[in-house]
Amino acid sequence: MKYQHLRWVTVVGPAIFLGIFEYARHSLLDHVLSMGMGSVLVVLAVLATSYVFSHFIFAVIVRLQGDLAGRNQRLTALNRAGLTLTSDLALEAVLQRIVDLSRGLIGARYGAVGVLGEGDAIEQFITSGLAEAAQRRIGAPPGGRGLLRAVLMEGKAIRVADIAHDPRSVGFPPHHPPMTSFLGVPLVSAGRVIGNLYLADKIEPTGGPVAFSEDDERVLALFAAQAAVAIENARLYAAAARRERDALALYETGTELAALLDPDQIIPLATQKARDLIGTEVAGLSLVEEGTGDLTWRLLVGGSDRFRQVRLQPGEGIAGHVVQTGFPLVITDWEQSGGERPATAPILALEGLRAALTVPLRSGGRTFGVLMVACRAPRTFNEHQIVLLSCLANQTAVALENARLYEKVQSLAVLEERERIAREMHDGLGQVLGYVNTKTLAVARLLDVGKVDEARAQVAQLETAAKAVYADVREAILGLRTTLGPERGFLTALREYLEGFEQQSGIPVELQVPETATEPRPPFAAELQLLRIVQEALANVRKHAQASRAVVRFTPTAAALWLVIEDDGQGFDPARLTPEGRPRFGLQTMRERAEAIGGTFAVESEASAGTRVVIAIPQEQPGEVSDAADPCPAGR
Repeated sequence: MKYQHLRWVTVVGPAIFLGIFEYARHSLLDHVLSMGMGSVLVVLAVLATSYVFSHFIFAVIVRLQGDLAGRNQRLTALNRAGLTLTSDLALEAVLQRIVDLSRGLIGARYGAVGVLGEGDAIEQFITSGLAEAAQRRIGAPPGGRGLLRAVLMEGKAIRVADIAHDPRSVGFPPHHPPMTSFLGVPLVSAGRVIGNLYLADKIEPTGGPVAFSEDDERVLALFAAQAAVAIENARLYAAAARRERDALALYETGTELAALLDPDQIIPLATQKARDLIGTEVAGLSLVEEGTGDLTWRLLVGGSDRFRQVRLQPGEGIAGHVVQTGFPLVITDWEQSGGERPATAPILALEGLRAALTVPLRSGGRTFGVLMVACRAPRTFNEHQIVLLSCLANQTAVALENARLYEKVQSLAVLEERERIAREMHDGLGQVLGYVNTKTLAVARLLDVGKVDEARAQVAQLETAAKAVYADVREAILGLRTTLGPERGFLTALREYLEGFEQQSGIPVELQVPETATEPRPPFAAELQLLRIVQEALANVRKHAQASRAVVRFTPTAAALWLVIEDDGQGFDPARLTPEGRPRFGLQTMRERAEAIGGTFAVESEASAGTRVVIAIPQEQPGEVSDAADPCPAGR
C-alpha cells in the first residue's frame, strides 16, 4: 500500500464504520440498546474497532517507512557508487568497478558488463562473482547472443524470473555455473547503446535465489546511466592518452627522419614506424620510378622478399590506385570489399593480406609513392589511424624529398668544386707549366747557338719555377686531404691543416678562438667553403706576402660567424693587378666561396702593413652585417 492509498483509507474507513454502526444500531440493536448494558456494549465495540483500525494503519505506516528507508539506503548507495566510478579513468578498472558495485547495490550472486567496440561486437567483457579458475574453464567470453543480445537489440531493461524458461535464452556453455533469475539493462550514452550490464541470481537474506523486483530494475537502470557516463569518460581519457602517445611518437619519428639524408635509412625507419604506430603485421613503402612512372616496392617489413617481384604500371594495384587518386585507400577485407578499389592487388595476393590502409607520399603537389600497413585478417581502420599514417607519410615524403635535393646539391657542389679546382690549376699550375715550357724552348735555342751562360740562367729560373710548382702541389694535396664530417669538427680540421701548413711553409700560424664551454662550429654546409678560403688565403701569404707570421681568428657571435686571416707581410693594393699583369684569381675564388654560403668578403691591405681578409656569415639577419660590427680588430 502506498501513502496516497493510506490517506483514503483513513478518511473512508471511519465513514464506512459509522455507516455500518448506524445501520446496525437502528435495525438490529434497538432492543439491545434499550437494555441497561447497551451503552457499555456500544462503547466497547467502538473501542475495539478503533484499536484494530489504528493497528492496521500504523502497521502500514511502519511498512511504508521501512520501504522508504530501504529506498533511501539504496539511493545513498547509488550516489556513493556513482561517486566511486569517477575515481578511476582506466577503462578496465572502471568496468570492474561497475560490475562489482552493481552486484552489491542490488544483491546478486553474479554480474557482468559488456562494452561494444567497432562493428557492434562486444569488445570487452568483465565478470564479477566468478572465480578466476571458473572463468578459465568457461573459455572465451560470450559473443552477444541470447538474453545478452536481446538487451542490446531492444535497448531496454529485461527482467526474467527463470532464464531457462525464457524463449530468448540460448543456454550456457560447458562448465558455466547454473543461473536462475536475470536482470539486464543497456548502457546508453548520447542516445546510443554502448554496452550492457546484467546480474543473475538475486540473493535474499535466506540465502536462496529469487526473482529481481521492479525496484531492482529501476535502481540498476539509474546506476547504468551513471556507468555509461563513466565508461565514456574512461574511453575519452584513453583516446586522449593514446593520441598524446601517438603525437609524441610522431614527433620523435619526424625528428629522426629530418636528421637523415640517405633514402636507404629513411625508408626502413618510416616503414617500421608505420607498422608500430598502427599496430599491424606488415608495412611497406613503394616509390614511383623517375622516367618510367612504374611503382616498385622498396621495402616490406613483416613480409617476405617476394615483394621485389612486384612492379606496377601507373594506376595498377593498391599503390598505383592511391598514386593516381592522391587519396588514402582503406580495405577492411579484400575478399569481401567492393566499391571504388583497384581490380587487382598483387602485393596482397602475394603476401596473403586481407586488410590494408594505404596513404600517398606527396611533396610539392605531386604524389611519388605510397606508405601502406596491412594485416592477414580482416580489420577496420578508424579515422584517427588514417590521419596518423597520413601525417607519417607527409614526414616521410619531406624527408625523401630533402634527401633527393641534398643529393642534387651535393652533386652540384662537387661540380662547382671541380670547376674551382680546375680554374685554380689553370691559373696557377697551368700557367707555371706554360712558363716552364717557354723557358725550356728558350734554353734549347740558347744551347743551339752556344750561349751556355744564358742557358744556365734560364735553367736556374726553371729550377725556381719547379720548386714553386712543387710547393703548390704539396699545398694542394694537404688541402684536399683535410676532410670534414659530422664526427670531425671544423676547428679540428682547421688545426690539423694549420699544423701541416707551418711544417711545409715554415710560416708560423696562430689560431685564435674564443674560450667557450663548447667548440663553436659553423653550419655544416659552410665548413668546407670556410676551410678552402683559409687555405687559399694562406697560400697567398706563402707565395706573395713575404710574411713572418699569420693569424687565423674564428669568432661566432649572435649576429654572424666571423673568420679573419691576416699577416704581417708586404701588403698590396687590392684594386691593382699583380705585377705579372694577371687578375687576382685567388681573391675572386675566395669571394665566390663566401658568397656561395650567404656571406660577405672583404680584403684590407696596405703597402708594408700586411693583409687582412674578413669573411662574415650572417646568423639571423642576412645582409645586415657590416664591417662596423667586426668583433675581430686588426690587432697589429
